[in-house]
Amino acid sequence: MAAASDLNPQEAAYLGAMVAACQDDPNKQVSMYTVGEQVGLDRDAASQVCQELIAFGLVEIKTLSGGVGLTAEGLAAGGGAADSRMSAEGERM
Repeated sequence: MAAASDLNPQEAAYLGAMVAACQDDPNKQVSMYTVGEQVGLDRDAASQVCQELIAFGLVEIKTLSGGVGLTAEGLAAGGGAADSRMSAEGERM
């Protein structure tokens, strides 16, 4: 499993958006593409970033049509990803 600090900024932003979309519920299913749109990714990029998070064990496939959800590890790491994202945004200001 990857820690939030192991994620690149794009992966951290995506994971943070996943946590928000899933409302901290590991049983909730969301569209990988909708989450990607929220962080400025097109469908191909959203799919690629999501696949990386699946490989890290942070996200799991729920349906073959792009439905995904957080694993318990993803939910735990997601709080750190959101903190890292907010810190990075603060540094850019």
